[in-house]
Amino acid sequence: MSCISIVGAAAVYDWAYTVDALPRFGDIVFIDQPCQKPLFGGCAINMAVGFARLGGFTPRLFYPVGNDFCYPPGQNPFEQQGVDCRQLVHVPDVPSGFAHLYMQPDGTTMCFAYPGASAVARYRQPAQLDDWVIVTPVLGDFCIDLLEQAVQQGKKVVFSGITGPALLSWLPAAAALFLNSHELDLLMQAGGFSGPAQLQAQYPDLLLFVTDGARGSTVWQQGFDTPVPVARPQQVTESTGAGDSFATGTVHALMRGSDPVTAAHFGAVVASFVVEQLGGQTGLPSAAIARDRFAQQFSHLLPRLH
Repeated sequence: MSCISIVGAAAVYDWAYTVDALPRFGDIVFIDQPCQKPLFGGCAINMAVGFARLGGFTPRLFYPVGNDFCYPPGQNPFEQQGVDCRQLVHVPDVPSGFAHLYMQPDGTTMCFAYPGASAVARYRQPAQLDDWVIVTPVLGDFCIDLLEQAVQQGKKVVFSGITGPALLSWLPAAAALFLNSHELDLLMQAGGFSGPAQLQAQYPDLLLFVTDGARGSTVWQQGFDTPVPVARPQQVTESTGAGDSFATGTVHALMRGSDPVTAAHFGAVVASFVVEQLGGQTGLPSAAIARDRFAQQFSHLLPRLH
């Protein structure tokens, strides 16, 4: 089975809360209900579990964890779901990163994060990376160590959720970017681009996928944009991990040979399962289940989905 390398350095655990409205400066905001226990999170971890659920490719997770992430052989919760965790870097004397997420009804969030192991970990040894490499936040020393090797090895590098000045020097190496609308604005400002068309005029082979919550997403290719609607979920509980699952489904379809627009529709379908339940990994579907919903909602594209 082919593999994909997924690189990240951020939280391992998420504490998720819903609020009526996010605070302005000085506000007191009441939490609707307490979070009884943390959920596994982190963009790269969400995507690795997503790839494992979809099947067809083995996700190899490059990620730092702290001294609180310790499991007997066979008990690692990510390995149990099909993720290759042999590349995890265990940092002694430091806890894993965690995040507290606060979400208002329209899906807008605030995140307060403790970096923990992700702030001090490095990956200095040679890495055997796969043909496709996804790099997720935060773009610190750990991710840069691996990103430099990916570029040197000529890998197909996909960035998800990384933006602003930190991304600019890596744009020549990028095969695809996944950004939300806010992250896109930050990139345009940092690079002095008037819009995605100017970005792609400078980098014509770059694929750009921009998500905009319930309004769907946009695929940019060589300066031309194609809107992609959201896929209809059975219910909406909360949207933690929706962007990660969209990127997961899209890259999964690209790797199987689908065109970018069809792949983005598949990404939208995968994301529609995640918003139905609490947490970024809870509702991730198998490929068969995702294809069924794809056939129901985007039947005209089914012949193009590989």
